[in-house]
Amino acid sequence: MRNKVTYEWRVNVCDEYGDIENFDTFDSYADAREWERQLHAHGMDLRWYTEIELGRDEWCEDNGLQDRGYATVSDDGTLPDRFCCGNKVPAYKHAEVQREA
Repeated sequence: MRNKVTYEWRVNVCDEYGDIENFDTFDSYADAREWERQLHAHGMDLRWYTEIELGRDEWCEDNGLQDRGYATVSDDGTLPDRFCCGNKVPAYKHAEVQREA
């Protein structure tokens, strides 16, 4: 059976040491960005910070999850060219981020 690839956006809430304390998932970058704005508007521990990342899961029905990678949106609002696992970030995901810039 052929592998399938799915993507999801995550807003990570990280502590002062960079450990992810909590995260929420979204179908679109716009929704993730709005949630990040709400978190900051309602007050967070000032030592903590948020980051938005795009998750990539490759899986098949027979064997489950085969590969997982993440690409974190930088402070200047761009995605890297590749996920941490080495796979290329699709152009349409770059465009999705740029629409919200």
